[in-house]
Amino acid sequence: MQSAEQYVQAQLESLFDLDCERVREGAEKSADLTASSKSGERFIVEVKTLHPRSPRGPDRDGFFVYEDPWFERSSAGTAVKKAAKQIRQTSASHYEDSVGLLWLMSVDDDEAEFRLDQALGELLGLRGVVCSWPDQESAVHIRCIGAKPSRFERHPEIAGAIVAYPDPPGGVQLFVNPYSPKAQALRKTDVARKFASYRAVVDPAIITEASQGYLVCETTVDRRNDREIIEYLKERFRLNDAHMCDFKRYSSAVLVRR
Repeated sequence: MQSAEQYVQAQLESLFDLDCERVREGAEKSADLTASSKSGERFIVEVKTLHPRSPRGPDRDGFFVYEDPWFERSSAGTAVKKAAKQIRQTSASHYEDSVGLLWLMSVDDDEAEFRLDQALGELLGLRGVVCSWPDQESAVHIRCIGAKPSRFERHPEIAGAIVAYPDPPGGVQLFVNPYSPKAQALRKTDVARKFASYRAVVDPAIITEASQGYLVCETTVDRRNDREIIEYLKERFRLNDAHMCDFKRYSSAVLVRR
């Protein structure tokens, strides 16, 4: 069976005409791949596959504990944190001029799309907003980038993330990290231009209206204060009204006798 790394390498080579090599492991764990284009662009690519949470146990009194994987934030956050460290270590060792990319995918099951949405929420600092414009009669629910501290802010080594959903309509999208010093270099690559030709690039730095299904909150706003976030969004995006609206799904635990 083809591994996730082999799958991503094949995609990079066939879709983007990149030459890929596996990175040799050293004393520190490194990223999975390096890739280069014919025009001299270089990338460090770390592949992370999100898996369903496995049951832990045995627990007390001979029972196993199975935890609902829905809204399991820690697994996505841990994957991003590890990826940033591996990209940073690889860059420091050999490839300082390369652009760091995180390729996120999930096991193809009933929960795959939800796990990827979780990871995307942590990467971009997403929160939900219910809002309306002056020329609209009804309100809509839309996602706001940067409404809470994000993994992109904490890990500028990751210049962008490619999020690959198992099936359409999610498809494959490139998300640019506007806090990365190499964000501009990523925007100029053939890879980014290829994604842009399919309207599959989300770049918070250039979103000026809700045309891509996102609002954007700047880090200068006190994001602990919902009222301040709302006032900022109303002014920047010319909203008639807006309310923060986070839909949460709580985890559960079930004891199952062995």
